[in-house]
Amino acid sequence: MRSLKTARRKMLLRTKLDRMSKLCCAPAQDAYSPARRVYGDEVLSFNPWHCIEEHRPLGSIMHVRIKAYEKSSSFRHQMNVQPRVEPKDINELPL
Repeated sequence: MRSLKTARRKMLLRTKLDRMSKLCCAPAQDAYSPARRVYGDEVLSFNPWHCIEEHRPLGSIMHVRIKAYEKSSSFRHQMNVQPRVEPKDINELPL
């Protein structure tokens, strides 16, 4: 078994490497700019029901929790004096 691994390793070392592709990266983005941090912390809300039907939570406990999520989100937005917004497109997010 050991000799097989050693032989394999030697074969790989002798193999010529050919370039198959070139990886180009986009310039770095400031994904968490101050405006986006505020937007994420103060405006957006987590809601496990905001998804396609197949991924929605199941069960009676989860069904009851939807009211708690709605109340918590409403209270937080009211206290932070922020609108409750659901962005439809990434272009709606601040830069």
